[in-house]
Amino acid sequence: MGLIHDQMLQDLQLRNYSNRTIGAYMRLAERYVEHYMVRPDLLERADVEAYLLFERNIRGMSASSLKTILAAIKFMYRTTLEQPEKVAGIVYPMVAVRLPQILSGSEVERVLAAIHSPKYRAAAMMAYGTGMRVLEICRLRIDDVECDRMLIRVCEGKGGRDRYVMLPERLLTALRKYWYEQPPSGPFVFASSRDDQRPMPPTTLRCASRPTEGLPRLHRVALEL
Repeated sequence: MGLIHDQMLQDLQLRNYSNRTIGAYMRLAERYVEHYMVRPDLLERADVEAYLLFERNIRGMSASSLKTILAAIKFMYRTTLEQPEKVAGIVYPMVAVRLPQILSGSEVERVLAAIHSPKYRAAAMMAYGTGMRVLEICRLRIDDVECDRMLIRVCEGKGGRDRYVMLPERLLTALRKYWYEQPPSGPFVFASSRDDQRPMPPTTLRCASRPTEGLPRLHRVALEL
């Protein structure tokens, strides 16, 4: 993409998109350009629609994936190339909304009991007790836990927004047990086991929270990014 690549990257950064979104949009835009092997400003709306059909019918992309692909392409045409007419009227695909499986209180207790590490049990309890996302939990700093006010400050959550969530008494007890047995030496509540100055990777929490055979899976919504 050359100069277009550099300009799109700058446009995304100037609009303060998250690093994760920037990486995804850049990869998807590059894949679109590589598909045609032509500068994107020379393509037309029909080419965009044909590409979306290719992703759907040939590559088998889901509706949610197609939505992200289209978002990246729209950003490129609307903002970077200043050719909004080439994506005007192209609607986002309908994404099916499915209700998550809700575990009963006894099932939750069995799952938590199967996590023997105080650190990972406290992290899993935080996911259930506060509704925080995995990435938010992993990035949580010690100063963000306000025990006196029974609040947790979530900094730069989804959409880059800050918010407060309630700190349940039982979760506070679990955190104190974890800190007593494995006191964090860095700034993060749940630091990486390899480097206490870095947050725990989300994949680590997911693996640690994977229940043993015969136990139900943790609530997916509580463990989403």
